Amino acid sequence: MSARKPTPEHQLRDESVAETTKAVLAASRALVGVAVRSLDGIEDSITLPQYRALVVLASRGEQNVGVLAEALEIHPSTRPDCATVSQSRD
Repeated sequence: MSARKPTPEHQLRDESVAETTKAVLAASRALVGVAVRSLDGIEDSITLPQYRALVVLASRGEQNVGVLAEALEIHPSTRPDCATVSQSRD
């Protein structure tokens, strides 16, 4: 059984998907760069897991530990210690 030759429409769609994927990856890298630069000045006072938790809390408001852990896709017992961040800022 021989493979079918792709039609021009399929080739165009494949090229479009490849271009879109490349653009999304470039945008993702840029956003990661922004996040890294935003952490640059606070790296001694906050951990990355604490930062992630604060981003979730800032965007979604107050949450209990279980909901926060679910949003971070972690087990509640491994949640970042956000109280430490809060206390260090007082």
